[in-house]
Amino acid sequence: MKDYNVIWIDDEWEDQIEFKEECEELNIHLRPFSYQKAGMDELDKHPYLWDAVILDGEIKDKSDNELPSTKGLLNALKHLSSMPVNKKVPYFISTGKDKVKKNEMLEDEVIYEKGDDDEKLIDVIRSTIDNIEQFKIKVLYRDAIDQLNKISPNASEVILDIFESMHYPDSHPDFNPILYYNQLRQILEYNFRAANKVCIVPDACFDDKGDPNLSQCCHYLSGNDATHAGVRYGSKEKKDRVVPLHIELMMRMVLDVGNTNSHSAKLNDNELKELEQYLNKNVFNSRYLIYSLALNVCEITLWFENYIDNHQDIEKIEKNKKMCLPLNGNEIDKQTIDEDEKEAKRLLGAINKEKSRVYSYDLSKNIIIDKKDGFKKKCSPKEYDYVENEKVYFELKEQINPNTNSPFSFAINVNPARKEKPKDINNE
Repeated sequence: MKDYNVIWIDDEWEDQIEFKEECEELNIHLRPFSYQKAGMDELDKHPYLWDAVILDGEIKDKSDNELPSTKGLLNALKHLSSMPVNKKVPYFISTGKDKVKKNEMLEDEVIYEKGDDDEKLIDVIRSTIDNIEQFKIKVLYRDAIDQLNKISPNASEVILDIFESMHYPDSHPDFNPILYYNQLRQILEYNFRAANKVCIVPDACFDDKGDPNLSQCCHYLSGNDATHAGVRYGSKEKKDRVVPLHIELMMRMVLDVGNTNSHSAKLNDNELKELEQYLNKNVFNSRYLIYSLALNVCEITLWFENYIDNHQDIEKIEKNKKMCLPLNGNEIDKQTIDEDEKEAKRLLGAINKEKSRVYSYDLSKNIIIDKKDGFKKKCSPKEYDYVENEKVYFELKEQINPNTNSPFSFAINVNPARKEKPKDINNE
């Protein structure tokens, strides 16, 4: 049976036991408030959680110390009418006082008789909500929406916006997919933070400010070396993985499309501009990519919910900690690693055919090799026979373009990783 979440503003709600029981029997969950401002504040705080509002004809306005009057009702109606279109909810007035029904300012409102019309009111509430687009989306994707709302109300709002556009495109002609790609990356961040609370994702994948490096989290969970964090997942004997392959591929798609040049969830203006240019050039006017990524995020979120639920008791948390191993077999001094990375970012990549660029696995993009300091001593193209797709280590040198005041980067100190098999960058 469907669930309906309704704000109920009535200073005498405690006396209406029968009405409340009738609502609960039909899964109409009432959240009572004794004055209108408290109810409206809750609606503003969690607009996507509530499906409707029931208002008494005379209610207190801003505090419990006031007497109930039509002023509280009129202020509530004014607030409801001023809400953005995408956050509006239906409201229903129920009263036992004739003077409310005769109020000229309420002559256009449908008013139900408290007690006599309770069954009719309940039926109207259910049928009205059932025909609201957003409520239908909530019902279709209830499991994902509920979990998204637990990890962050903003996460559920983002997914609801996308799915409303997917199912009712004619009602959302101004929907702009570009605004949502990075927000899907942020939902990954919420999942990584939830996993970090029970040590499924280690602190090493977070910076000193407590923000996760999304790429490093993904590497670690997928059983790959989180090189910047200096850790990997598995036992001392062998590597292992937390997420199955299909979840890894979904996470990588969300991260790479969201922005291939950022490890964090928050993009700066230049990164957002780069993302917009990429999407305009390669995605055209299609909405299907953002829809598919949103579905992927729902699958990822539900997978994390299930995994975390099964790995959050004390014994499992201790095991989660033990599965985080330093890459070099020694204890990792994270502060030292952070200081080293500030001085030089050592990345893993592959040489292109012309030996003028290196493809970075971590950044998922090609980096121009600096002509002067590109290759380490005795390792230039002439002194060392680099081959196409050869795996190499390199450092990322970043500067600011004085003409555009924009950051740009290029590869220096490219050094062959001779002991490892070259990786085909065409398959990345």
